[in-house]
This record gives sequence, structure tokens and C-alpha cells, in this order.
Amino acid sequence: MDIGTRIKVRRVERGLTQLELANLVDVSQPRISRIEREGAQSIDLVRRIADALEIQVEDLIRSQ
Repeated sequence: MDIGTRIKVRRVERGLTQLELANLVDVSQPRISRIEREGAQSIDLVRRIADALEIQVEDLIRSQ
């Protein structure tokens, strides 16, 4: 599972829409959509998303 999919799965588990997550991390909803499809390009953004989703950064970036 790639990082974008892990973000989406955790977002859905937390009951958040893309717009709600976007507001929590101060980005646009289309950017969250793109991250879920293509992955995040910035470690700072990954940290903010992890914080908003109440998950460790390592759990988002690990590959299995």
C-alpha cells in the first residue's frame, strides 16, 4: 500500500472528508485528492497530515 492510499484509509477511518482534512492541514481539497492518488511531495506536509490523522509519520511512510 502506498502513502496516498494509507492517508486515504486513515482519513476514512477517522470519518473525515477530503475537505475536512484539507482544512486541518491548511491545503486545498484538490491537493488532498492529488496526495491520495499520487503521494505527498513534502515531508512537512506528511507531518501535518499525520498529526491531523493522529498517526505516526512512520506509519504513513513505511512500505509493505
